[in-house]
Parts: sequence; C-alpha cells; structure tokens
Amino acid sequence: RDLLPLFNADNWISLTAIMASFLGMELAGVHVLDIKNPQKNFPKVLLISAFFILFSMLFGSLAIATVLPTHEIKLVSGVLQVFSSFFHAFQLPWVLPILVVAIVLGSFGNIISWQTSPAKGLLHAAEFGYLPKLFRKCNAQGVPVNIMLIQALLVSVVCLLFLLLPSVNGFYWFLTALSTNLYMLMYVLLFASAIRLRSLRELDKAVFHIPYGKKGLITVCSLGLLGCLMTLFVGFIPPSDIYVGGIGLYSLYMGSMMVLSIASVAIFFIYKRRQNLKLK
Repeated sequence: RDLLPLFNADNWISLTAIMASFLGMELAGVHVLDIKNPQKNFPKVLLISAFFILFSMLFGSLAIATVLPTHEIKLVSGVLQVFSSFFHAFQLPWVLPILVVAIVLGSFGNIISWQTSPAKGLLHAAEFGYLPKLFRKCNAQGVPVNIMLIQALLVSVVCLLFLLLPSVNGFYWFLTALSTNLYMLMYVLLFASAIRLRSLRELDKAVFHIPYGKKGLITVCSLGLLGCLMTLFVGFIPPSDIYVGGIGLYSLYMGSMMVLSIASVAIFFIYKRRQNLKLK
C-alpha cells in the first residue's frame, strides 16, 4: 500500500524534485547538427534519455521506500541510509565509507561541470558587451578567472542561508526548489520564444521541426508551459515533513532570491544599452 502514490499536497510538491531531474536536457539541442537525420533520430535520443531518467528515479525511490519506513527517510542521506541497511544486513559495514568516498569523488565532476558551464556563458555575454571588460579576463587555460571568483563569492553567500533555515533537510530542499524555479523561468521564455519564432517564420530553415507544423509546436509548447507554471507554483510551498521555518518565511526567501536573480539579468541589459548609447 505504501508503494502506491497518494495524490495529496506533498506529492504535488515533489513535482519540484522530479522536474529537477530533467533539467538540462535542452542542452542536447546544440549537437543536433552533428546527428545523422536529426528529424528522425533526435526525438528518439530524447525519448530514450527521458525513459532512462524516469526508470532510474522510479526504481531508486522504490528501493529506498522498500528498505526504510517512510518516517525514517531523510532527504539528504536517504541513499546512504539504504546502503547502510543493506551492508549491515550482510555484515559488510566497512564497505559504506568506501562508497561514501566514491560518491564524493563523483560529485566533484558534477560540481566542475556546473561551475564551468555558467562561467563560459557569462564569458560570452562579456565578449558581446553585456558585462564590463573586467569579466573578459582569462588565464592561460582560457578559464574566466574573475567570473569564477565572483561565482564562488555568490555561492558562498547563498550557502550562508544555511544559518537562516532551521534544518539541513530544509536548506537542501530550498536550494533544490530555488534552482528548479529559476530553470522553470528560463523554460517559460524558451517555449514562448519558440512559439514567437514560428509565428515569424524564423524556424522554417531549422534542421529539426516538431511534427504537425505550427499546431504541433503550439501543442508541445503549451504542455511545456503548463508544466513549468505548475512547478513554479508548487516551488513556493514547502513540504510538510521538512521544517523550513513556516510557509511565509520560506516563500519570502524563495521570492527574494528569485527577484535578485532576475534583477541581475536585467542589469546586464541595462549595462549593454548604456554602452550602446555611449558609442552613439
């Protein structure tokens, strides 16, 4: 019975974590020109990827739910709890520290990827004049030094929220929901841009087209927009089983961080406009 989903408020809130697992799939679009027959093969690749993510999440979650009682599962350490139970059952507790070290080492690769990708994007923005020349500085390996330093500073400031939220689980969930909500905003703009470009016939020469023409594009984008807006809404509601200091305080933190993030993008465009006025 515990394996069957319950359609309550907490399960709707888990939509945030589910959507977070699919973040970044749009990056595959940059390789569409390298695929043979992209109109046929590109959707297959995305569909296979989606199924892999779905089934890995499904069976991984079922494994945790099968081994641990619901009230004992912790958001941050749930995976390690399961391995700890298995290893102790088979008299192999010494394997757990080795597994923890392996997970940490694997996480470093993930961290490096998430560090360099935004930095490279900001470097391109600086090269196009959206940021001051200070941000164009790179070292001998082509790494944008100043951008990386500022990025490290901002991440450190965000991590200070750990002092404001009352629990580790609450802090972890807040960062997950915040990153997902910011991504959802980008996806809203992405879907809206696709509809706009199709109406302007700017996509007629594209390598890949969604089947059934404009109707197919609008249908897919509308479903995507609906999912993004639903995720944005539930992202402002904390789970009942994770203490974050109350829904009012949680929503205030979430709204403030999102406003600051959006404001930073607006500052880029204001800077670019002023630079253009100076040149004129």
